[in-house]
Amino acid sequence: MPNSLNKIFQHFREKQKQRNLNKDNNNNQKKDLFHDEFTQINLINNLNNNKKGLGVGGCCSRKTSSSIPSGDQQTLKKNSWTGRKNSDQLFCLLHSQQFFHDALLCRIFDAVESPFDLIRLRRVCKKAAEYVKNKISCVTELDVRRVKFETLSATSTTSSCSLSNSCSADNNCTSAIVEGELWHTHPSGCKVLGRITNLIMEEDLKEEKSDKKDPKFRLEILVDEQWTSREIAVLCSLIGEFRINLNRISLDAPIFELIVAKLASIDLDRWFAYQCFVKAVDECQMNAALNKLAAQLQQQQARRSLRQNRQFILAKCQNNNY
Repeated sequence: MPNSLNKIFQHFREKQKQRNLNKDNNNNQKKDLFHDEFTQINLINNLNNNKKGLGVGGCCSRKTSSSIPSGDQQTLKKNSWTGRKNSDQLFCLLHSQQFFHDALLCRIFDAVESPFDLIRLRRVCKKAAEYVKNKISCVTELDVRRVKFETLSATSTTSSCSLSNSCSADNNCTSAIVEGELWHTHPSGCKVLGRITNLIMEEDLKEEKSDKKDPKFRLEILVDEQWTSREIAVLCSLIGEFRINLNRISLDAPIFELIVAKLASIDLDRWFAYQCFVKAVDECQMNAALNKLAAQLQQQQARRSLRQNRQFILAKCQNNNY
């Protein structure tokens, strides 16, 4: 069912808040677990220290038959160290063995079409960071458009998510179908859509397999026309990450002015505030010009008979569409 993109981004922001709450709850549970294990270890140590003083006449520290712990105490001590032993074995396994082969990992990473997920993969390990660096270097085209999200029809790709208040917190909606095409959303809920597409040339298809070149990709970004400083920061960071080997760039005029302001070392927040001020002033000037034009037309109504064959067209070209 077509829905507005504003509902989708609001849904993503609610999901992010819910995940943060769940993370805090899990951290509190881990602290309680560690506290319980620490208290059990202290209890066992206290029992052992008390039994060391039980000797002949109460003054000898040598262990006797009475210092042997009971079966319940041995079970308690064994259970207290089971979790730590398993965690140590798992730690050694993770740091000594590799679960997946490098080729298999590359095939898995090749399926990532979201630029946001691709950047987050660098935090996995060094090999993942090298793969991300190589793939970013293969991005040769950039297409950034500024559109009205309110006019676009969008649906969620997650079938179990209805984009309503009844949606459960377990559904992670990170994609959306916009105008029949799949786009990926920003994890924080910003009104920025992106995707990485593979460039397939007809000449490359005709060549032999031995003469294949490195794959090339195109980065496509959609940003809302009613953008804020938050969307501007995300957009600038994306362009900065994928600017290494760009050969072809397609930008809207406002995006180009944003890049020029970024290169001029201007604070983007101040630049955005200035553009909002300019927009408000331009609207006031436009209204004043229309009122003045109406008064002039009324004054010239008596002289229409002298120029019946002429047609007057008034066009105002506004470059600052922010």
